[in-house]
Formats: sequence, structure tokens, C-alpha cells
Amino acid sequence: LCTIDVKHSAALRPAKMQRQVFDMGWDVQAAAYAEGVVWCEEHMSGGSAFHMEHYILATNSLELGMRPIARRLAPAYMEIGKRRWAKAQGVWQRCLESNLWPGYDEDPIEPSYYLVRTQIEIGGAPAEFSEEDIEP
Repeated sequence: LCTIDVKHSAALRPAKMQRQVFDMGWDVQAAAYAEGVVWCEEHMSGGSAFHMEHYILATNSLELGMRPIARRLAPAYMEIGKRRWAKAQGVWQRCLESNLWPGYDEDPIEPSYYLVRTQIEIGGAPAEFSEEDIEP
């Protein structure tokens, strides 16, 4: 059994892709997918044993005719992902229980200066924004 995760990435060389997997949390996603597959197997199909691998199918430009690559996520990376996933679930559970979400601003998300600037330049800025409202 395998899962396939389709990604768009400019980092297709092995050394760069190794870092991309970690930086983007693809190993954590793989662990979450694996956990979901295990849960389904245990609860929906009688708990049969199986071997699972996770593949990342990545491309940087299908438009330019570049073929995607498929790389198996190594067992060591799956283990790293499982540990990061377990830690994330623990943080999530504590936040749910306390309703405290550290590191997150309570204020609404505002559009960036550059987004508003671009919108003003092309004449499509929301009515509530003007030149005076934006600061670099």
C-alpha cells in the first residue's frame, strides 16, 4: 500500500528536495496520511497487516514540458515525520483544552502593503483603502 503526495517544487535536486521535505513539513504530512491509513485499516477492514510507503510526486514546471519525479520518502524521514506529527498533535490538544493559541495574534489579518499597493495601481483596491492607508 502506498500514498502519493503531489507537490509543486522548484527543488528537484536531491539535496534541495531533502531540505524542502523538512521545511515544508512534507514528512509530517506523510506521517499524518500514514496514521489515517492505519486507522482506516484497523476500523474499516478488519485490521489486516500491511506495509506502507509514501511517495512524493514533484514537478517544477509541467507547463514547460518537464516531467515530474517520484521519490519514496525513506523510512528514516517517515520516523522524523511521525515524531514531528506526534509533537504537533500534543500542542494542538493543549491549545484545544486551554483555548490559548500561543504565537498567534488575535487581530484580524490585514492585506499586505504590497498587495494593497498593487491593487491601487491597477485600479482595483477595495473601497476602504486609499493611498493614505498604506505604509511600507
